[in-house]
Amino acid sequence: DDNFNSKVWSVQTGKYYDFLKDEKNIRYANFSPNSQWLITRDVNDNYKVWSVQTGKYPDFLKDEKNIHDANFSPNSQWLITTDDNFNSKVWSVQTGKYYDFLKDEKNIHDANFSPNSQWLITRDVNFNYKVWSVQTGKYYDFLKDEKNIINATFSPNSQWLITTDMNDNYKVWSVQTGKYYDFLKDEKIIIDANFTPNSQWLITKDDNYNSKVWSVQTGKYPDFLKDEKIIRYANFSPNSQWLITTDMNDNYKVWSVQTGKYPDFLKDEKIIRYANFSPNSQWLITKDDNFNSKVWSVQTGKYYDFLKDEKNIRYANFSPNSQWLITTDDNFNSKVWSVQTGKYYDFLKDEKNIRYANFSPNSQWLITRDVNDNYKVWSVQTGKYPDFLKDEKIIRYANFSPNSQWLIIKDDNYNSKVWSVQTGKYPDFLKDEKIIRYANFSQDSQWLITKDLNFNSKVWSVQTGKYYDFLKDEKNIHDAKFTQDSQWLVTWDGIIPNFTAIVWSVNKRGQAEFLKQERKISGVAFSENAQYLSIKQEDKHQVKTYEVATGKLFQTLWLNKVPTQVHILDNRYLYVTVGKAIVKTDLQTDQGHIMSYGDGEELDYKYEEIQEWIKVFGDKYLLPLDEEIKKKYGIK
Repeated sequence: DDNFNSKVWSVQTGKYYDFLKDEKNIRYANFSPNSQWLITRDVNDNYKVWSVQTGKYPDFLKDEKNIHDANFSPNSQWLITTDDNFNSKVWSVQTGKYYDFLKDEKNIHDANFSPNSQWLITRDVNFNYKVWSVQTGKYYDFLKDEKNIINATFSPNSQWLITTDMNDNYKVWSVQTGKYYDFLKDEKIIIDANFTPNSQWLITKDDNYNSKVWSVQTGKYPDFLKDEKIIRYANFSPNSQWLITTDMNDNYKVWSVQTGKYPDFLKDEKIIRYANFSPNSQWLITKDDNFNSKVWSVQTGKYYDFLKDEKNIRYANFSPNSQWLITTDDNFNSKVWSVQTGKYYDFLKDEKNIRYANFSPNSQWLITRDVNDNYKVWSVQTGKYPDFLKDEKIIRYANFSPNSQWLIIKDDNYNSKVWSVQTGKYPDFLKDEKIIRYANFSQDSQWLITKDLNFNSKVWSVQTGKYYDFLKDEKNIHDAKFTQDSQWLVTWDGIIPNFTAIVWSVNKRGQAEFLKQERKISGVAFSENAQYLSIKQEDKHQVKTYEVATGKLFQTLWLNKVPTQVHILDNRYLYVTVGKAIVKTDLQTDQGHIMSYGDGEELDYKYEEIQEWIKVFGDKYLLPLDEEIKKKYGIK
């Protein structure tokens, strides 16, 4: 209002929360990506971060003066602030502490997180860019010789960085290795460049609206767009196999990225305003200027006319398995269609003013919410709905388990219930839990982990309703994730300077015995089949890999620098980023103690580590050390 008084309203319930009632002259307010936090700025440029759930604000910004910009990371765990003197700080939103790795950086004018929130790229007043690891606070200097960069964008998987300078020169960089690929060196006046969802392809557009699709890995481009003039829009399918383009005359074409061919099934479609792929990329739905919609088979180019009599469709969404389509018209009437048969099921015909509809992960169930916040769960196959939610008032959150057998809801008072979707019954094991902030199922849906307002976490058996207290002494759990097989749980605490990880056996309800001797674990990587577990530790130049079933340590990889990331791919290959290099070992064949110099940079071991190393290797790997290092550590 005119007095700059602000209120936070629940869109679902229409209620507002009065925690901003004493805040005067708020000029700016923005939610975090996960909607759990709100940042406000008043007329005096005082910033506050609020918990939307509790209405409380941690006052970690109270002494920060003249902040002129503040942005959350995509995972909402970090906040970067910049003051009027262009000094920047990175804060942990959970703990309210900040990391001082930017303290010597002057005149930062721009800072952006990568999509996975692991990297931060900064730009100073002289257009010098730096890429930082948020976890370690280290920066990688591969951009140090790049002058006049005006834009830098990460790929969706955060592995690639594309930069543009003032002369419209584009370069693609590997963030992990710091190397760049020069396949764009002869491209002039590129005005736009976008990655595919899988980050394997890049599409560029020049100032004449000529477009090219490039393989990021090989740097080659198939020239199937060479005769396409004035492309103004291009979008890839979820599986990155198809590309849909639009020219200035609103003509749409669908292209096979692999073959460069396009089926011309859209050639007679005029004034298409909207086109969207199904999750499996097999179907395409289009909507024209008169809100007429069609569903097309991308493979055959045929369309199914089951929507021909549907007028004014405003929303159309596929189910996760792409077998169903739900449409909603201007009057909020919804219909569920079988994409294969074109038939629709009229079980929603008497439902008025549906404002929200979402399929379960297995696409067998549909949950709807009307304008009065009444929720119903429907069987898509039968069109019937069990009415087990009829007495639940003011539901503000509802989410299916991964196997779609359970539904967890949270009401306006932060009371949570877990329901069996099949039976409509709920075990009341959460009845005494107050103010649950979040709750996540394991991948197999057998376990549920909850966290309350005080960061106390509990692990529950969904089947029995019992909870196991092995986390009772763990305070300030910052994050918790189950492994793919749901047998292990990794928790991260909020202790500064780095988050420390603990690996728990869910079945044994305790910390993994074979890791109890390991201290300050800063990174954890399981193989997808949970056969292997690799860990890195704060300030240690090692990555240790254990066989999970036996707890046996079977590989220790020694590195010349502290590793930054660990990953296990294909249930076999360990990838470690260190310095400017990526080290790869085969866990099935490369066992025991292994030394890698990575990118050949000098060692930065501490004396204690040199001593430990000599006990393992003797002087075998010390030969490359120069005389200065030998003298420094007393090595003969």
